[in-house]
Amino acid sequence: MMNQATKETLRSATRRKASKPAPTTESGISLLPLPERLAIYRQMLTITIPQAGELLGASVTKSYDMARKGALPLVEIPGMGKRMVSVPRLLEIIAKGEGGAE
Repeated sequence: MMNQATKETLRSATRRKASKPAPTTESGISLLPLPERLAIYRQMLTITIPQAGELLGASVTKSYDMARKGALPLVEIPGMGKRMVSVPRLLEIIAKGEGGAE
Protein backbone atom coordinates (compact mmCIF):
# COMPACT_ATOMS: atom_id res chain seq x y z
CA MET A 1 0.00 0.00 0.00
CA MET A 2 1.23 3.46 -0.83
CA ASN A 3 0.94 6.19 1.76
CA GLN A 4 -0.39 9.67 0.99
CA ALA A 5 3.10 11.17 0.53
CA THR A 6 3.98 8.53 -2.07
CA LYS A 7 0.73 9.12 -3.95
CA GLU A 8 1.40 12.86 -3.96
CA THR A 9 4.96 12.29 -5.22
CA LEU A 10 3.61 10.20 -8.09
CA ARG A 11 0.91 12.76 -8.87
CA SER A 12 3.32 15.69 -8.89
CA ALA A 13 5.87 13.79 -10.97
CA THR A 14 3.30 12.94 -13.61
CA ARG A 15 1.78 16.43 -13.90
CA ARG A 16 2.68 17.61 -17.36
CA LYS A 17 1.09 19.64 -20.12
CA ALA A 18 -1.85 17.80 -21.62
CA SER A 19 -0.02 17.49 -24.92
CA LYS A 20 2.99 15.84 -23.30
CA PRO A 21 2.09 12.81 -21.13
CA ALA A 22 4.52 11.65 -18.46
CA PRO A 23 6.85 8.94 -19.72
CA THR A 24 6.30 5.68 -17.89
CA THR A 25 8.05 2.37 -17.72
CA GLU A 26 6.58 -1.12 -17.92
CA SER A 27 6.17 -1.03 -14.15
CA GLY A 28 3.81 1.94 -14.30
CA ILE A 29 6.04 4.20 -12.22
CA SER A 30 7.07 7.40 -13.93
CA LEU A 31 10.68 7.82 -14.82
CA LEU A 32 11.46 9.41 -11.49
CA PRO A 33 15.00 9.96 -10.25
CA LEU A 34 16.43 6.87 -8.55
CA PRO A 35 16.09 8.20 -4.96
CA GLU A 36 12.38 8.82 -5.49
CA ARG A 37 11.84 5.39 -7.08
CA LEU A 38 13.68 3.74 -4.20
CA ALA A 39 11.48 5.60 -1.70
CA ILE A 40 8.40 4.20 -3.44
CA TYR A 41 9.74 0.65 -3.73
CA ARG A 42 10.88 0.62 -0.06
CA GLN A 43 7.21 0.82 0.94
CA MET A 44 6.43 -2.39 -0.97
CA LEU A 45 7.20 -5.92 0.17
CA THR A 46 7.44 -7.34 -3.33
CA ILE A 47 7.86 -6.02 -6.86
CA THR A 48 7.75 -7.65 -10.26
CA ILE A 49 10.84 -9.04 -11.96
CA PRO A 50 10.84 -6.21 -14.56
CA GLN A 51 10.61 -3.61 -11.76
CA ALA A 52 13.63 -5.19 -10.05
CA GLY A 53 15.49 -5.07 -13.35
CA GLU A 54 14.59 -1.41 -13.70
CA LEU A 55 16.19 -0.70 -10.33
CA LEU A 56 19.29 -2.61 -11.36
CA GLY A 57 19.47 -1.03 -14.80
CA ALA A 58 18.72 -4.29 -16.58
CA SER A 59 16.42 -5.01 -19.51
CA VAL A 60 13.29 -7.10 -19.04
CA THR A 61 14.98 -10.05 -20.75
CA LYS A 62 18.07 -9.73 -18.54
CA SER A 63 15.83 -9.42 -15.47
CA TYR A 64 14.11 -12.73 -16.18
CA ASP A 65 17.49 -14.30 -16.94
CA MET A 66 18.78 -13.09 -13.55
CA ALA A 67 15.67 -14.52 -11.87
CA ARG A 68 16.12 -17.88 -13.62
CA LYS A 69 19.76 -18.04 -12.48
CA GLY A 70 18.85 -17.21 -8.87
CA ALA A 71 20.45 -13.75 -8.83
CA LEU A 72 17.20 -12.12 -7.67
CA PRO A 73 15.58 -12.89 -4.29
CA LEU A 74 12.32 -14.44 -5.47
CA VAL A 75 9.20 -15.17 -3.46
CA GLU A 76 6.61 -17.62 -4.79
CA ILE A 77 3.01 -16.47 -4.45
CA PRO A 78 1.05 -19.61 -3.42
CA GLY A 79 -1.89 -20.57 -5.58
CA MET A 80 -1.08 -17.96 -8.24
CA GLY A 81 2.00 -19.46 -9.81
CA LYS A 82 3.58 -16.04 -9.70
CA ARG A 83 7.14 -15.09 -8.79
CA MET A 84 7.80 -11.73 -7.15
CA VAL A 85 11.03 -10.14 -5.97
CA SER A 86 11.47 -9.46 -2.25
CA VAL A 87 12.20 -5.72 -1.92
CA PRO A 88 14.00 -5.85 1.45
CA ARG A 89 16.32 -8.62 0.24
CA LEU A 90 16.88 -6.88 -3.13
CA LEU A 91 17.82 -3.63 -1.38
CA GLU A 92 20.32 -5.58 0.75
CA ILE A 93 21.89 -6.99 -2.43
CA ILE A 94 22.07 -3.53 -3.98
CA ALA A 95 23.61 -2.07 -0.81
CA LYS A 96 26.28 -4.79 -0.76
CA GLY A 97 27.00 -4.18 -4.44
CA GLU A 98 26.20 -7.77 -5.41
CA GLY A 99 23.46 -6.97 -7.92
CA GLY A 100 23.39 -5.22 -11.25
CA ALA A 101 23.15 -5.81 -14.92
CA GLU A 102 26.23 -7.11 -16.62
